[in-house]
Amino acid sequence: MTGDTSKREILRFRVVRVDLSAGTTETSVLPTEDVARFLGGRGVAAALLARTLASGKRFDPLSPEAPILFSMGALSGTNAPMSGRSNITFVSPATGLYCKTNVGGHFGLAARLNGIDVLEIRGAAEKPVALWCDGGRVEIRPAEHLWGKGVRETTRILQDELGDDATVACIGPAGENLVKFASVMSSVYNAAARGGGGAVMGSKRLKAIAIARPSGARLCPADPEAFRAGCDEMREALLKDSMADSYFTYGTAASVDQMNETHTLPSYNFQRGSVEEIEQLTSQYWNRTGLLKGRIGCA
Repeated sequence: MTGDTSKREILRFRVVRVDLSAGTTETSVLPTEDVARFLGGRGVAAALLARTLASGKRFDPLSPEAPILFSMGALSGTNAPMSGRSNITFVSPATGLYCKTNVGGHFGLAARLNGIDVLEIRGAAEKPVALWCDGGRVEIRPAEHLWGKGVRETTRILQDELGDDATVACIGPAGENLVKFASVMSSVYNAAARGGGGAVMGSKRLKAIAIARPSGARLCPADPEAFRAGCDEMREALLKDSMADSYFTYGTAASVDQMNETHTLPSYNFQRGSVEEIEQLTSQYWNRTGLLKGRIGCA
């Protein structure tokens, strides 16, 4: 398959390998049995990273040869509930160990419907760059005008240049300055917030990845009727869960006060598990006082 992404099998995983040092891209298709064996995007990325590390050679996580992989789930792009997230896999600059961090937003959906299931990025550009993904193709573009800018401004500029419906994952000044816990931000507000993936992007001078809104693309399960029935069954089970209504009404901040009480709330850069005066940080408080102005969801 070339750039045609109008209709694809769910387990047909395309890996786009980008070498920022050489300024090249190449695409391959993983065997279906590999995708099934490694349980979709998370497992596939872990396997690809493990193969890189199989030689036993140790490298600096912020060196050009250190890869960073953006991988989408096997069900992303379908109507399966809870399937819209994506993973970023790398060797963590904070720990020197394998790291997988997960992020919501619309990045995974847009990538899969554009025919990109895994982005494997190596090397380091001489000057800041961004990746533009459209119809299964990936282009390396100059991004010096974005360097030093925050996530909101970076996203706005790229959408001005590429279209308001472009989906953007990018880093801010923390990633550019190799802060070892820097996040990768997707769709402005969604954070891949563990392990320092933002620093890995910064070390490669990769400011952003922008993906075009797919047009007419769809993913095809082998048995559409059985797949639809399975999705309906999962959706019904999720809606029956005791927390479903709370999460719909209050979002993921619904459990902030409980986490604080059990000292499992990450705070002070993970140095503590709770904070004082927690009430004003809960979405229940925002809803009660009129601070909550709207609700949006991930793909």
